[in-house]
Amino acid sequence: MKKTVTSLVVVVSAWVLQAQITITSVDMFNAPGQYYRAHVSTNALDVAQLIGHAGGPQAWDFANLPYDYDARFDYLDAKQTDYAALFPEAVLAERKTIEGTNKVTWLFFSIQSGKGRVVYGFYDPDFSPDMPAGVFDPPMIDFPERIKYGDSWSAATEFLTTIGVPETGGGGSITPGFGGLNIGRSVGFALEGEDFGIPAKVQYTVLESKADAYGFMTLPDRTFVECLRVNELSQYDILIDFDFSGNYQKVETYFVRTFYWLAKDRGIVAQITSQPSATPPPDTFATAFNVMVQFETNHPTGSHEPLPITDLRITPGRNQIMLHWTPPLNANQFRVEWTERLGPQAQWQTWTTTTNNFVIIPMDTPSKFFRVESLP
Repeated sequence: MKKTVTSLVVVVSAWVLQAQITITSVDMFNAPGQYYRAHVSTNALDVAQLIGHAGGPQAWDFANLPYDYDARFDYLDAKQTDYAALFPEAVLAERKTIEGTNKVTWLFFSIQSGKGRVVYGFYDPDFSPDMPAGVFDPPMIDFPERIKYGDSWSAATEFLTTIGVPETGGGGSITPGFGGLNIGRSVGFALEGEDFGIPAKVQYTVLESKADAYGFMTLPDRTFVECLRVNELSQYDILIDFDFSGNYQKVETYFVRTFYWLAKDRGIVAQITSQPSATPPPDTFATAFNVMVQFETNHPTGSHEPLPITDLRITPGRNQIMLHWTPPLNANQFRVEWTERLGPQAQWQTWTTTTNNFVIIPMDTPSKFFRVESLP
């Protein structure tokens, strides 16, 4: 019995050490022609047990959830879309189609080295018939270039829109409606009746996104994928220009909590979004506004090996030098090597291994040559 228990502890310990993967831009959808399909539920599912908890390792089972419809997300060259002029800096466009309907929404973004996914805005006819394009000012980074367990980040942007107002006046309150999964970073608002529109502004702030959990998820096809969970709390401030003077007044504030599960080579494999509320939803909320889980994709299986350093630089100092570089994708540490002469017979020696992207080296010989190797 003791031997069995000891073996089990060893196996679990090894799994924990390997489970904290790093997600990079290579794992997100980053090229024209890529796509994925997802089941979507908007039926106020009870998700209290589905969300899980912070930390890990843990298991999430998304295999048998009820769904209302399927959506397809296609990635295209943004310059080839009808809305390229609205988002001139965008390189890629995500086209979300609700299958079996003609409902289409768009998200415009680029993947930038050293930054991550930079989003320029969205186009959604259901968001505001008078002003379907939401142009982000400034563009926002919603996912950084690399994400590992424990990382956190924030972002903020705003965009102009219009809000429909009933010509006869009347009551009605502003209610949030989401432009769609992955486009859900934009919120639509409407009053009862749409006789004319008045200028409005939405200020969107990601108060905190944190990769707070890790483990494995069961997808609808019974595939097990290793994931990081991102816990995101967002705030939406709605401002209205009542007298068309350019003087916007804040009228309402909503908070939304969204959980994203990110996997290697598949990007967002699942998403749970809370009901909007006047106060921040708790980390474990009972009812979801929507739930999405990916069930099909053609995303290529990318290399998980660290990419090489391409910008090794040297800065001379007093009797020392500093080597510094930009960490490439998939690299978590670096081995700095040196030799006194180059050529086929060069004998490279290890100076140090570091998780930093720089190292300071004393110059105690007339000359040294250096190289830096990326490590996982």
